[in-house]
Amino acid sequence: MSTADSTPAVDWVSARFTVGNPRLRLICLPPAGSGAGAFHAWRPYVPEHLELVPVELPGRGSRIDEPVPDDLDALVEALLHGLEPELNLPYALFGHSFGAVVAYELALRI
Repeated sequence: MSTADSTPAVDWVSARFTVGNPRLRLICLPPAGSGAGAFHAWRPYVPEHLELVPVELPGRGSRIDEPVPDDLDALVEALLHGLEPELNLPYALFGHSFGAVVAYELALRI
């Protein structure tokens, strides 16, 4: 996989959205055919206690020039390392479709 384990969180997180002083991060993993933009429509509904953290997977959105990983384990390991700085607040994982598979695998390893 070309996205090295040293990939910083800034490469994984796209258009973070916070209204007030968040007490919880909602890390959102998009479906396979979409990018982090799939969650932008949620912005008007984000309560003050929540920070919306859309994840941009390689090969999508702002990372379109990166190769799409062909191995789920490698993707999850790189994502785990890349999102480590995001885990300093209480958090929840949300995944849509393929994103749910990634969220499940990520949860098993955290």
